[in-house]
Amino acid sequence: MSVTKHKRGGRVRYDVRWWEGGRDGRHRSKTFDRREDADTFEADIRRRGQLGAYAPVVPAGQPLERFLRDEWWPRCSPLWAQSTRLQRAGIIDRWIVPYLGHLRLRDVGGEQVAEWRARVLTDGCPATQPNQAVAVLSAALGEAVRNRKLPGNPCVGVGRVPVVVARPRALTPIDVERLRRAMPTRRDALLVSLLAYAGLRPGEALALTWDSVTGHVLVIDRNWTYGELKLTKTGRRRAVDLLEPLRLDLAEHRPKLTRPGELVIRSRQGSGLLDLRAWRKRAWATACDRAGIDANPYDLRHTFASLLIHEGRPVVYVAGQMGHASSTTTLDHYAHVYADAQLAPTAQMTAAIVAARGELDRNRVRPMYVDGTVRTLRSTIRTAESRS
Repeated sequence: MSVTKHKRGGRVRYDVRWWEGGRDGRHRSKTFDRREDADTFEADIRRRGQLGAYAPVVPAGQPLERFLRDEWWPRCSPLWAQSTRLQRAGIIDRWIVPYLGHLRLRDVGGEQVAEWRARVLTDGCPATQPNQAVAVLSAALGEAVRNRKLPGNPCVGVGRVPVVVARPRALTPIDVERLRRAMPTRRDALLVSLLAYAGLRPGEALALTWDSVTGHVLVIDRNWTYGELKLTKTGRRRAVDLLEPLRLDLAEHRPKLTRPGELVIRSRQGSGLLDLRAWRKRAWATACDRAGIDANPYDLRHTFASLLIHEGRPVVYVAGQMGHASSTTTLDHYAHVYADAQLAPTAQMTAAIVAARGELDRNRVRPMYVDGTVRTLRSTIRTAESRS
């Protein structure tokens, strides 16, 4: 640590030189016009050296864009799922860097964050994305705080923008069956059954193997999303009760011999995972047009939740079958369904599904094979009615 006096361009200057960063550090220097300022700065550096990690943080002058791309992203993004990386990269490129990327870290304060959020709202940012953008910026600046580049996170205290979330839409069993019949192949119809009658997320249905299909339950422990096979959304394994109509659909589609790890829903090539985006454009869109139904695949998952609720199942059971992290999540999504169900008599899921199939196929009986025994829709209807 030293203060050196010298002349530069006919003016007297004072250079403060110090060592920063321990063994692997480097020499740093700063120039001042007045001796008093140089002495004050030297005393501050010396004090910081004495306090070490507990010294007050000096906001960094590094541009936000450089910090995001050179430090935060390389350090943190490898720990995220592929879907998270894609989502955050899009938000950074579209809503953060063009507005705040040129600012130095020390110039990004709470006022600037609030003004930035107001600007992106007026510039056409979708209603659900301002909160996501603030969350991404907050995560990045939180890392800057941990790296001692900022004394605090300026996103803390910036409230969320109120968003009216669309109510989940549930189809009726008759609508589901129309979609199934409009599908081009049995495999596509089976995928509809898995989504509507087991409540699987699309990625969970694509990752399902025959090893996970037992006599009475489906064991759900994998998810296929953005080209990545991983754990379920909550990271937990769950067992979904297998309804009789779905069990018959699976049995009809199941090969006589299955290899370990063989997928239930396979691509046209026979062994690979189905491309969900291509399937939605090809099979799903075509079936919706034929059936005259405006829906998306996730509506089938809501259908399963609605059927469970109208059957009188408790919220804890519904949450477990749906794979929600907690019962609170279930209530947040389906509070209106519970309210409607209280005003209507309970309805057995199996009977409703079988009745819908029978209504669409009254004049002909199509055999369905289960464990080598021929069963028909009519016999299934009689079984469901006797149980109810």
